[in-house]
Amino acid sequence: FFFQAEDGIRDAQESRGLGDVYKRQFPQKIPFKDFSDIIIYPAGFSPIEKAQVVTLLELLGARVQFDIDTMTHLVIKDPETKKLTKVRQCPRGTDIFVLRAEWIHKCIFIGKRASEEEFLFQDDQV
Repeated sequence: FFFQAEDGIRDAQESRGLGDVYKRQFPQKIPFKDFSDIIIYPAGFSPIEKAQVVTLLELLGARVQFDIDTMTHLVIKDPETKKLTKVRQCPRGTDIFVLRAEWIHKCIFIGKRASEEEFLFQDDQV
């Protein structure tokens, strides 16, 4: 989904894991300061993608939690995820940014937290 681990990249120093690979691919300084106040719940990803997304989001400075009661952002890859329905039905549903996964790519590209507005997930996109 995001990056191929190692993808032919070899350093003289042995990699200590995916975090090292991601850090070598960022043109900007991480973590992003404006990510420190957000709590993201990634949903609709395969288990392997989810592990990569969690690592990536934590590198960017976000907190990742799998709890509807504390999240500020729900980032979805697959709109069929049941988590979308649960968020829409919960009392805090209107306070949570429900975003398409492309928002993460945009944040990396511009080197800071991108505006959520253009990546809001609309109910008619299901």
